[in-house]
Amino acid sequence: METERRFEIELPDSGRIVWRFQGDVPVSRLKTLRRLIKPSAVAPASPVATEVSVRRRPFTEREEFGTAPSRTILRTHRLSARMTAADRVEILLHETGDETLLRELYTLQRIIWYGFLPLLLRRKLLVLHGSLLALDGRGVLLCGSSGSGKSTCARRVPAPWRALADDAVLVSAAEDGIYAQGLPTWSRLLPDRTGPRVDVNDRVELSGLYHLAQSPEDRIGTLTGSEAINVVIRSFLDFSGIWKIHPGNALRRDISLAAMDFAQYANRRADTGRLHCTLHGEFWKELEGRLSAAPLIRRSETEASYGVSSH
Repeated sequence: METERRFEIELPDSGRIVWRFQGDVPVSRLKTLRRLIKPSAVAPASPVATEVSVRRRPFTEREEFGTAPSRTILRTHRLSARMTAADRVEILLHETGDETLLRELYTLQRIIWYGFLPLLLRRKLLVLHGSLLALDGRGVLLCGSSGSGKSTCARRVPAPWRALADDAVLVSAAEDGIYAQGLPTWSRLLPDRTGPRVDVNDRVELSGLYHLAQSPEDRIGTLTGSEAINVVIRSFLDFSGIWKIHPGNALRRDISLAAMDFAQYANRRADTGRLHCTLHGEFWKELEGRLSAAPLIRRSETEASYGVSSH
């Protein structure tokens, strides 16, 4: 059935991103995806913002996509991808005979993340490395280097706090604010990893964005504007291995510019700071104090055109 070969994510204000697995693409890839993601209904009336077609085709040395105008993202012996229009992505899977679990996971992750590119280039979203914690419909994102304690913080928050993600977070702009939702933690399919599935359509308004630093005390310090922007950029670049674009491709520059623009916007819309955390104290009380001190941030009329880029 068509619904069994389709995967969808809904974004605030931006409609849906729809992946269609066509032809003889192994349904095992969708089964793998659904082992990581909770099934969730997407409103059928929501418009399609980006459509991704995924099909299988043997790799050849000549141009895979013919002579039609396109923006080629990547061409490898495993996967080729291009943007055929501002809202369409085409992905070709090439069988290599080396389909180990780890390679399958990287392939599947690229399939999903390349679907974000059209909206990323329009300054509508970014994928960031961090833990997303939620309280009463509002979210805080903890960013930091590997080993800084992001996953530990996600495991330790008590109810009514909820941990929505502890690795990849999709942050998107909407008319009334900035929102965040979790993305799958792909490494959890590896033999030595465990963890729950992610509800990708569980969104919260992003009220805080903090750089996590281990410390002998729990407190929140300040960040300058440039430091806060760098936190976002570094969190985006943590996934540079997944956003694989051929060297020299103009898309690399376009993506960098879009990420910088979005980082500046996020810094204006969310509270920022450095969360000094003991990893054994009650760090969430520091976050609760910041949330209670600041109302939900709403966009002003002067910012209503954000996301419609002239680049």
